Formats: sequence, structure tokens, C-alpha cells
Amino acid sequence: GTASTTLDPYVSVSLDIASPDGACLGTLAGCLAHFTRREALAESERFHCSRCARKCESTKQMAFHTLSNVVCLHLKRFGPRS
Repeated sequence: GTASTTLDPYVSVSLDIASPDGACLGTLAGCLAHFTRREALAESERFHCSRCARKCESTKQMAFHTLSNVVCLHLKRFGPRS
């Protein structure tokens, strides 16, 4: 039930144009929605809770706190090599 927020400055944002299953995200809005979606962390990446002394289920989510006048968006056309 605890949230942690970290603010990181950015110059550009790299957006996938295809989801992990290879489906096209279609629009810039779709790419941004995919970038800012909530993700469940793998067991090895989970946070250790000092209250219950174990690793708890955790999620992470990217969001834009403020936008500058100019934002550089990098559209990633190629996925990782298999």
C-alpha cells in the first residue's frame, strides 16, 4: 500500500511502435499509452517491505509530471533481436 515517486529529467522519450506480441500500436496516442501503462515487476525486481520483512508484489508506471515546450519523441521501429 506504499507508493514511491522518483522524478527523472528527460530530453527525449523512446516509444515502441509495436507491443511485445508484435501488434502495431497504431497511433502516437497508442504508443504513449503503452509507454505509460502500469507494469507488474518480476519477483527478482520486487521491493523489500520493512514492515512485513518480505518482497511484496510491486508495479511500476511511467508518467509525465511536467512537459517542456518541446518534447523529442523517438519512435523505435525495430524490436530486440531474437
